[in-house]
Amino acid sequence: MTERIFNGRVVDVKSASGVKGILCRRFDGEYFLRVAQEGGDFKDYALRHSDLPITIDADAEAAFYEDGVSLALDHAPNTLGLIASDRKLTHQ
Repeated sequence: MTERIFNGRVVDVKSASGVKGILCRRFDGEYFLRVAQEGGDFKDYALRHSDLPITIDADAEAAFYEDGVSLALDHAPNTLGLIASDRKLTHQ
């Protein structure tokens, strides 16, 4: 670990390379990365990186949704309890 000046304060710096965490959203809409620690504790890191690559694990229960107007990444349909549609929805 090294020390640097970050946002006007002396901070300890440790590489985040290879670290696994969970992308979470607070009630105010801000995102953070939750990283598990030994003993079951965790640390929540504010996201400051502007274009961080991510990989979604196969067991993440996530899906992309497209309706011709918008794009979204959310929980998988079964997780959300979504029903299958036999018709095409139209947009007003």
